[in-house]
Amino acid sequence: MVVVHVAVRTALGYAALSWPTSTQMQRNAGLVVVLAVALLWSGVDALRENPDDDDRDDLTLRWLKAAVLAGPVAGLVGWSVEGLFIDSVGTSQLAGDVIGGGAFTALLIFVPAILGLLFGRLARPDRKANRRAGSREPSV
Repeated sequence: MVVVHVAVRTALGYAALSWPTSTQMQRNAGLVVVLAVALLWSGVDALRENPDDDDRDDLTLRWLKAAVLAGPVAGLVGWSVEGLFIDSVGTSQLAGDVIGGGAFTALLIFVPAILGLLFGRLARPDRKANRRAGSREPSV
């Protein structure tokens, strides 16, 4: 998720320099990309999860840890990439990128990840098979 966020941020920085009149549309597209990747990735995780395994990690906690780690790291890497390759105008705001941007990035990862886990678990084939098998049992 760090790579996705930094790639989107770098692309937005380059696009803002190249096409400065359409920055709002570019930001919205970047936001959709980050949200969609988190949603789809966590949905695939939930589909691949084995519900019968007692030693499995809780995917919600794993995605929370990933979001909390990815937020500040993406802020730091994005700040340095922006300063090195795009322009060094906004490089004075390191603390804002790491703390404020990191918290926002963590939310951008965790909230769609929760939705992806929910949809992935609901769409899991074994859940549908168990529901159908339970309805065929005769009552005594």
